[in-house]
Amino acid sequence: MKKIFYYFLFIFVFIFLPKCSFADIALGYSGTVDKQNGTISGSPPTNVITGIVTVGAGSNRMLVLGVGVEFPRTSSTITFGTCSYNGTLMTLVTSSRIASASGTNSVDAVASYYLNNPDVGTYYFSSTVSTSSGIGTVNKHSIIAISLNGVEPATAEASNSGIGTSTDVRTSLTTLTNKAWVIDVALEESSGATLTVGTAQTQVLQVAGWAVTGMSYKAVSTAGSTSMNWTINSSQAYAIVAGSFAPAQQVICLEEP
Repeated sequence: MKKIFYYFLFIFVFIFLPKCSFADIALGYSGTVDKQNGTISGSPPTNVITGIVTVGAGSNRMLVLGVGVEFPRTSSTITFGTCSYNGTLMTLVTSSRIASASGTNSVDAVASYYLNNPDVGTYYFSSTVSTSSGIGTVNKHSIIAISLNGVEPATAEASNSGIGTSTDVRTSLTTLTNKAWVIDVALEESSGATLTVGTAQTQVLQVAGWAVTGMSYKAVSTAGSTSMNWTINSSQAYAIVAGSFAPAQQVICLEEP
């Protein structure tokens, strides 16, 4: 009797209930880049920096913050501290650092942070970093923020970083979800050099001081390996980080005519 019952139950569900599936929402599909902003500290730069960003009222919001720092000695150590938006702490994606190649006795570092469903409106965001004892203040401390819609409220699905001395600034990662967002933050050590974003990416912003920090993003249609890259017009020490975030999903049910 149980087999007969389940047989007819299966027939009923298959014929009469609506057919449902998951559909991705992502940049270039239904997602949008809402707002973006960046700032660099005044003179002299400090270990704590704040900026202002506006987050719109879209659904499945995410705020991503990029931090670029240059410290004054190769022997220094850098600690990325807290980043926050409207008083809410953000989560670190990953960080990367490299000693200067130009003989200026500095250390260059970048990091990225994210916050799911940030408050809608215009609020302050901030970054705090620290150095090893006796090093003093930083040479440069910049922050760039981007507010996104259409992002699954979860942790970064993948991340990676890279360092080197070259004209080619690059890192790669493997996205796990079709139409995932990938966001990177890159820093090159020379304020006199030019940092150009890769052709497959959209630049959010660049800020310059003792070094140049840039943020960019792209949507990857099919899950798999992908690269984020920038080009410098002369060989410089660089650090880059990237993280990918799954697109939001919605259930679509289709009624039979």
